[in-house]
Amino acid sequence: MEARYAELMELEETREHALQTIEKDQASIKRCFDKKERTRTFQEGDLVLKWDADRAKPGRHS
Repeated sequence: MEARYAELMELEETREHALQTIEKDQASIKRCFDKKERTRTFQEGDLVLKWDADRAKPGRHS
């Protein structure tokens, strides 16, 4: 019984470690993305492309 409990505790520690690794990696990816991202400001009269979802073709996997 104690061996099973020890296995479960080790599994929980492994899961926590994996979660921390995923969060760290996601933060790193976000930093890289945010470096390239720029804010766009529009003035009245600027031409912009508006997405028309009703006329969009469905994707292959939808």
